[in-house]
Amino acid sequence: ARPAAWTWAARRVMARQFVGSAEELAARLRRLDRHPLTLGLTYRALPAMCRDDTWRGTVQTLTERAGVVLMDLRGFSEARKGCAWEVGHLLDTKALERILFLLDRATDPEPVHRTIEASWHRLVETSPNLGHPSPVVRVYHAGAQDEADVEAILDALVGATGGVGRPEPNAVPS
Repeated sequence: ARPAAWTWAARRVMARQFVGSAEELAARLRRLDRHPLTLGLTYRALPAMCRDDTWRGTVQTLTERAGVVLMDLRGFSEARKGCAWEVGHLLDTKALERILFLLDRATDPEPVHRTIEASWHRLVETSPNLGHPSPVVRVYHAGAQDEADVEAILDALVGATGGVGRPEPNAVPS
């Protein structure tokens, strides 16, 4: 059995990672803006676990601030499609070129494609993608999920911001 002090400390650390309110998220983002780098000169992570009453607002706020978005859809299926709202939100708020969906070999791409297509047909009037002349949804299929995949994903995301040296990820016409 674990000592009670360990359990208490672990719960406290985990509880601090949950976003309790929009104000708390704003405070975390202000701290991140003031101190974006760690002592090792890497970018800080912003753990943002959410509860039922904070997840949509958190997704909206983070999407608004992001230049590009990598959405991890590994494990997505008809039975596990809890992030379908986020797919629609991304298509409603971010230009296609700034979104990259991530799949792996174990994930059937058909439910993902159906969800993206359904969201595409429900775009809001303010979507930057509405009326797109030749829409292509960018989907990266991770193979070995190794360093080469990480590099290719980062290249695709940097390329979406106007960077150089971007290989095109696997593309799926919408």
